[in-house]
Amino acid sequence: MGREQKKLSVANQMLIAMAAGIIVGIIMMLLKSFLINGGNEKIWSMIDWLLFADITAPGNATSIGLFYIIKTLFIAGLQFGIVPLVLTSISLSLCSLTDTAKLGRIAGKCLAGFLGFYVFGALIAVAASIVAIKTGFFSQTIAVSGTAEAVVEYSVANPLAILIKAVPANLFVVLTNNRSIVAVIFIAVVLGLCMNFMRDELQIVRTLVEDLSKITNKYLDFIVNKCGPVCIFCMLVYTFPVFGMEQITPLLHYMLVTFICLIFYLFIMYPLLVSAYCKVNPLKFLKKTFKVAMWAFATNSSAATFPLTRKTSVTELGCSEEVADFVLPMGMTINMNGTTIEHIIAVAFIATVAGYEVTPLAYLTIMLLAIGSSAGTPAVPNAGTVMLYATMTGAGFNSDVCILLYTLLLTLNKPIDMTVVSLNVVGDAATACVVSASENSLNRQLFES
Repeated sequence: MGREQKKLSVANQMLIAMAAGIIVGIIMMLLKSFLINGGNEKIWSMIDWLLFADITAPGNATSIGLFYIIKTLFIAGLQFGIVPLVLTSISLSLCSLTDTAKLGRIAGKCLAGFLGFYVFGALIAVAASIVAIKTGFFSQTIAVSGTAEAVVEYSVANPLAILIKAVPANLFVVLTNNRSIVAVIFIAVVLGLCMNFMRDELQIVRTLVEDLSKITNKYLDFIVNKCGPVCIFCMLVYTFPVFGMEQITPLLHYMLVTFICLIFYLFIMYPLLVSAYCKVNPLKFLKKTFKVAMWAFATNSSAATFPLTRKTSVTELGCSEEVADFVLPMGMTINMNGTTIEHIIAVAFIATVAGYEVTPLAYLTIMLLAIGSSAGTPAVPNAGTVMLYATMTGAGFNSDVCILLYTLLLTLNKPIDMTVVSLNVVGDAATACVVSASENSLNRQLFES
């Protein structure tokens, strides 16, 4: 209980930091406008010199740029963990599938259920992002020097070239390049499958990967949970006066579209899909999983919600313990439907605002990468947002403006990330119901009670 309270406290700290950052950021933005329009540019120049100046830009050799430094270090710190996070998470997820030897039939249905929910979520996200793009809701409003050239280069290239880049010629070059994420995923898949098939022969390798995973998660836990509140506050305060509302408004559009999709899938699609397959009342599923969703939203962690998810699945939804004890831990590891929805809409938004055309083949690439990276996302707070970088760069959207938009998105994505976790844990319960029904072990009387 103390551990759960600690995580809840971290979530509250993030929300407080976000609210305070927005308030102070808007105040600084209005102050900038007031001082400049009032002829007091020198006063603002001093504030900018102290807090916001890009200390790497020409002419800023003596600037302090406190918030700029914190923002840059935080983003670099997150990117530092991208490659080891992708490598260890996906490989260990595939390696853990050795449990299918014990529950072969259930495992197959479990994975099929996860995949089915992934596909439904991905299709909803693609449809929503296409509508947002066609209606101009994702407008092109941000320009960065050099972006146009990158867009032209990508638009004339054959999107299938990404398949060639998936198999690296040099292992070590790939593992030292954040923009070769597709190749990193390939290496993780190969490593995970080899550890799966050669389990007894690769104990040392598996232990090494597990230890690297622990180090990576501990590091990201420190960056996100310990440094996160302060860094998010500084990034938000930095964002408003530097970019202005005209640059931030598109992010609010992304958040609205994503939030609508997540809520639609959580409160409508999950109950309807479970009802259609299990022949049960969808309102009962919605009512009984609501507290699970709220607890996941508050703790922002599927791992912290696991005990409640299991109890609800077994004692209220009527899932068999055998199925629940296999599906729920597996789901906590690889079933991240909400993360997939978030990634697809976010990448489509970033690409569109950056000036790229998101073609049908590009959408297919984004879907595959989103599902792959989501399945490898560990059950820790904010990991999905960190893994978004892998999906974005893996799909080829890695220009300066894309990195800028990713940075801005990190500052405002906390409510979306919390909603994503709710969707993920309810998806685990939904899959447990579907698999139990397929095994004729779903207690429908208990479900309907």
